[in-house]
Amino acid sequence: MSSSAPTIELRLQPSQRLLRLALLLHGACLILLVLAEPPTAAMLVLAGGIAASWLWVRRHPSLGFGPRAIVRLLLHGDGRWTLQRVAGRPFDAELQGSAIVRGSLLVLRFRSADGRTHTRALAGDEAAAEMLRRLRARLNSGAGDGDPSR
Repeated sequence: MSSSAPTIELRLQPSQRLLRLALLLHGACLILLVLAEPPTAAMLVLAGGIAASWLWVRRHPSLGFGPRAIVRLLLHGDGRWTLQRVAGRPFDAELQGSAIVRGSLLVLRFRSADGRTHTRALAGDEAAAEMLRRLRARLNSGAGDGDPSR
């Protein structure tokens, strides 16, 4: 890949769209559980597990919440990535495998130099639509995977 590709910078907000989707999924699970059988102790345990899952998911960093959430992404022209979390300074990272790009959904998984994994899911409501479109185009072309040979 040529180093003349423009740098893409996204300043990200928490994903309200993914948060609503998670709420709907958890609500649907609870409704199906209630409709499945009469109340039992096992059902109450399952309902408690669904509630605990919602409490964990609703403030997850991959949705843009909390101090570990990625709030800034830079895809440099040469395929390098720079990330910034809420609590911290920018750091370089490598995109792991291939990103999931399905319609307006993007799931990006990175590995930093210290070996930590960082994930950010984007549903289209976190940044400017034009910047997200450019990012999707670069990822679909294979230009954002950090491989300088492309």
